[in-house]
Amino acid sequence: MSYEINLHFPHFDSAVRMPAVPRKGDIVDFTDPEIGDTAWVVAEVRYTAYADGTEGSIYLALDPADEDTKERSERFEADRLAALRSLVTEK
Repeated sequence: MSYEINLHFPHFDSAVRMPAVPRKGDIVDFTDPEIGDTAWVVAEVRYTAYADGTEGSIYLALDPADEDTKERSERFEADRLAALRSLVTEK
């Protein structure tokens, strides 16, 4: 069995399938083509359910687990914002 989990990073979101739901404080490794291999600490785990009681979504809020991940995440956000500003100034 695997779980569809919504990951909330400081600068982007992603959905993945995982074999188990991490707990608060666990380290989650994540690979992204734009920022590479990174490590994140689970800061919050939230479950939602539908009104009829069936399972809804699983949400993890993640914080950088180390300085390298923090720097990559901040660089990703700075590059993304620079690209957006460039688009705005071109018009």
